[in-house]
Amino acid sequence: MARRFFIDESCVFGNKIELTGKEHVHLCKVLRAKIGEEIEITSNKFNYVCSIESINKQTTVCLIKSKQEICNNAPNVTLFQASMKGEHMDYAIQKATELNIKTFVPFLSQFVVAKIDDKKIERFRAISQEACKQSGRKSLMEISSVLSFNELKKELKSYDKIIFAYEKSSVNAQSELNNLKETEK
Repeated sequence: MARRFFIDESCVFGNKIELTGKEHVHLCKVLRAKIGEEIEITSNKFNYVCSIESINKQTTVCLIKSKQEICNNAPNVTLFQASMKGEHMDYAIQKATELNIKTFVPFLSQFVVAKIDDKKIERFRAISQEACKQSGRKSLMEISSVLSFNELKKELKSYDKIIFAYEKSSVNAQSELNNLKETEK
């Protein structure tokens, strides 16, 4: 399988794509890719199969060989997760990405010690992107900005079905997810 890189659709210029920033550095410095190699490049709309046309210090230019619209068949599941200390939040984001969760919403409450700022949200997005690459997921998981507990309660009113995980519950969360109607997924 070809290696996958994620871009914004603004990086596409006709039949060419320019990789810059972290994706360019990863391709050139870490993977030591060569001209002519085939890679996959994904935006949130399309998956491109490309061959590397040129590499310089700032950019990698790729020639688009094929383009396929992404059919995002991820169930419409939003995971609300209280902020956790240390690497626990990183692990939750990684696993949520691998499980094809559509949206991840971190929140704070009176019982939460760890705080989340914009810098951490960007880090979470990078972790999710890496998990996409490793798991073969073609669309990025949306990670929203952090909510307070009161904002969370207001946000939940817009959802059709809410499953709240509680360690002493007699209801199995997996069976609840399996029982969702197709329109609720």
